[in-house]
Amino acid sequence: MFLQCDVLTNGFVAALDLANGEEVWRTRRDDTGTWSTPNVCAEGPRPQLVVNGWKHMGGYDLQTGAEIWRMSGGGDCPVPTPVVWHGLIFLMSAHGPRSPIYAVRTDAAGDVSLRGGATTNEHVAWSVPRGGSYMETPLIYADYLYTCQTTGVLSCYEAATGRQLYKERLGSGDDGFYVFARGLGRKIIFCE
Repeated sequence: MFLQCDVLTNGFVAALDLANGEEVWRTRRDDTGTWSTPNVCAEGPRPQLVVNGWKHMGGYDLQTGAEIWRMSGGGDCPVPTPVVWHGLIFLMSAHGPRSPIYAVRTDAAGDVSLRGGATTNEHVAWSVPRGGSYMETPLIYADYLYTCQTTGVLSCYEAATGRQLYKERLGSGDDGFYVFARGLGRKIIFCE
């Protein structure tokens, strides 16, 4: 079992043995409080635990907990779980002044942060500076990445390129939208 514990002091990611609850490894993280759940990425050159964060998002070796890559530039208090699809790891957050969407390659290594207003680099296939979701984990269906903001704005992107296909409001959004999406055949249900 993997655990991400980003708190104000002494944050960490860890692996626990399910059979006995003992800690297999623990890696310190210097971040603020986050609410994101980590995800396992089995694609790419090595399996990794992928975490969202404000000061830094990143990938950690599943066996040892060693940091593989890191990236700065998220929105504060990130909630969405990272999603993996066809060699890309999608990370997003939208609280405070930033609301980025990042598509990081699964073979990323080292510091992959975007610099000087760049939206892509060797390790980041594409990014959108404003468009991420605050609480809602993105959904991938076929070749499309869907995001929905708590204001009720649904956006659809080509997952491979980041090209936005549409952006539209679902209802008034007066009460806020918290997306719980599930595929039902070819329908996607968004609940208010």
